[in-house]
Amino acid sequence: MTAPSVLEVPLPDGPRDRTSAPVWSGVERRSTEPLAELSRRFDDLCVRAVDPCEIAAGLEAAGFTDTAVAARYGVPDVFALAEHLFAATPRRLAGTRSRATNPWRERPVRHLARGMAFGCPGIVYVAALPGATGPAERWLLVFALTLGWAVGQAAVFLGYLLDGRGDRAGARAVLRAGLVVAVLAALALVALCGGRVGPVTVGLAAGQVVYLPAAAVVLMLGHELLVLLALVPGLVGAGLLLTARSSTSAAGAGPDTAVLVGAGGIAVSLLVVVAVAVWLTRRPRWRRPGGPSTADAWLACWHGGYGVLAATMVCLPAVLPTSAGAPASGTDGTWLLPLTWSMGVAEWLILRFRRRAHDLLDEHGTPAGFAGGARRTLAAGAACYVVVLVVLTVAVPPVTGGDVGAVLREPVLPAVGLLLGFGFYLALLGISLGAVRRVVTALAGSVATGTAVAACWSAREDVVVAPLALAATLAVVMTALVADPTRHR
Repeated sequence: MTAPSVLEVPLPDGPRDRTSAPVWSGVERRSTEPLAELSRRFDDLCVRAVDPCEIAAGLEAAGFTDTAVAARYGVPDVFALAEHLFAATPRRLAGTRSRATNPWRERPVRHLARGMAFGCPGIVYVAALPGATGPAERWLLVFALTLGWAVGQAAVFLGYLLDGRGDRAGARAVLRAGLVVAVLAALALVALCGGRVGPVTVGLAAGQVVYLPAAAVVLMLGHELLVLLALVPGLVGAGLLLTARSSTSAAGAGPDTAVLVGAGGIAVSLLVVVAVAVWLTRRPRWRRPGGPSTADAWLACWHGGYGVLAATMVCLPAVLPTSAGAPASGTDGTWLLPLTWSMGVAEWLILRFRRRAHDLLDEHGTPAGFAGGARRTLAAGAACYVVVLVVLTVAVPPVTGGDVGAVLREPVLPAVGLLLGFGFYLALLGISLGAVRRVVTALAGSVATGTAVAACWSAREDVVVAPLALAATLAVVMTALVADPTRHR
């Protein structure tokens, strides 16, 4: 091309006249001490330094020597002078700084889909759970929930860890191993308890052990819609079971075809979810999987411990004895539906917190400023989650055929659900910030406290103690944790 692509900017004919800024000619109102004058002279160096050695290097580059600073400022050497300047000057970031790209992306539709995938199995659980269970059946369900939750937590943590390192084949191998462990545990459960406990309870327990890790694997790999589609037969079956149960109670008749069809729908959903998880974790033939290190396995044990203690916390109302020697009410699991349905919102709010904390690191130049912003963001997110949980607590009873007034007449279990939700929200945020050990310690202390109080008091209200202890402990822990900028990497 012959024409110029950029127009030339005309330059002025000759040099421009320089203009000087006005100089203050009055009485000096700032401190005239030598250290204060030196701090103003090297203001840009002092306010941006993150260590006294930076200031010392700048002073030496400017020609300061130990002999000169000892005579002028009365300090032993340049490093002592730098420490004085560093202590006397507040840190301040540059006004024009390029903002880093925020890696935390919000996907509301995906989080809501994950919340539905978390919550829909709760309807199946409530429909399939027998109306009255004995001690052996209750403890079997508690053990199954604990085992499935722990295996899912540990396997998914290692999967995320290896996938983040670029070892996708290793991640899939670990997830497949978790599925194998879950299936073997379910088969052992059926073999040991098949003749001692009712078949419905045994099937539900075995399904829990397998479904929780399988669904966690599919959700981790980002296929929420597949889980929702797989749950459609189970939801239809749950509706048939609820209808058959109500009609059987009214007519006094035995189980009919609807019960068998409903149970079959639930079984189909379980098998489809497991099949999808197995298919997604297939190993590529051209890549050899790596594996977790000993430190990774030890950290996975902490995440598995979180699963054990979280499941124990959820099951306490069903196993803690009251003054009459019977377990607390709510063993049908309906009070847990608002909690499970709110997990998608909790995940969304945690992501919003991480995104906002990343922006706060750019906006604030002092640790105190960042700490205040992070704590306000934490309080706002927790309040928003509690509001959502309260709305679900009021809205769920009509969906399950209950009465909204029962929430006010029997507020113990709804209060347990609210406290558990608040505690789990803080626990998941703490795990996201790399504080799984603190979270597990808080959970263990809360479970121990609730169990001890129940053993000494044996009142119906003692089921509130453990969730209340968890919520209070994690509120204190997280208030201090979110103020640490190094946690938000």
